[in-house]
Amino acid sequence: LVLTEALTDHGLIALSRTLGFQLRGIAIDAEGIVPEALELACQRYKPRALYLTPTQLNPTGATMSEARRDAVAEVLARHRVWLIEDDVHALLEAPGFTPVTARIPQQSFHITSLTKVTVPGLRAGYLTVPRGQLHHVLPRMRATTWMATPLIFEIADRWLADGHVETLATEQRALLAERQQLARRLLGHHTLESRPTSLHVWVSLPDAWRAEELQQQAEQEGLAITTAVPFMVERTPPPRRIRISLGAEQDIRRLEEGLERLVVLLDEAPPPMMQIVY
Repeated sequence: LVLTEALTDHGLIALSRTLGFQLRGIAIDAEGIVPEALELACQRYKPRALYLTPTQLNPTGATMSEARRDAVAEVLARHRVWLIEDDVHALLEAPGFTPVTARIPQQSFHITSLTKVTVPGLRAGYLTVPRGQLHHVLPRMRATTWMATPLIFEIADRWLADGHVETLATEQRALLAERQQLARRLLGHHTLESRPTSLHVWVSLPDAWRAEELQQQAEQEGLAITTAVPFMVERTPPPRRIRISLGAEQDIRRLEEGLERLVVLLDEAPPPMMQIVY
């Protein structure tokens, strides 16, 4: 059994179904996993591992403070639970945070990537493995990926060495900051959660709307939004929230137009047919 955030990346949920391992969602707040809830889950379920996204959790944007990271690491160390730390958004934060892995390296696997902060085609990922575990990891990597594309990693290594990755990350943060400010200006009268340089905003819905109804209406308007459902580990009533991606549209003027149209939807009542209760 593997623990993770109650709302987590849909890729992990799909992977659990493909590989046949059980996921259990843990309560989260504005900083991600709640240490007290993690403690109770470790006592109750005796999990093998925790899959954790401490920085800019998808879809909520939750990011752990250093104190929260200390608390989570303490629980994992005491219960001897493996940590799989998904840190692919780390370079979107400046200054950055110390990975949870650094606190308990003997029982942590740290994953990061350059894709989110450079260019989408640079599919370069990095895995840090605890001492003594490499002989378990390598055969599985060969079985699932065989090998990485050498050219991709040659480019990545050169960009890391000459500082180009940091230049691109700085540019990406600036672009996302501009888009976050735009979203807050247009959506500021609604409750939303995000980070100053994150890829998404997580918006609470007015009482008149249900998330799936708003999604359907938005699609008819040519707007793409996501409800909480794809990110839910447990089959519980979904939160009345939507995730808005700020990075998919390259043209910021088109993004602004789309956000303005979405605000109009949020501020008005659903069409009459959507208000019928069956």
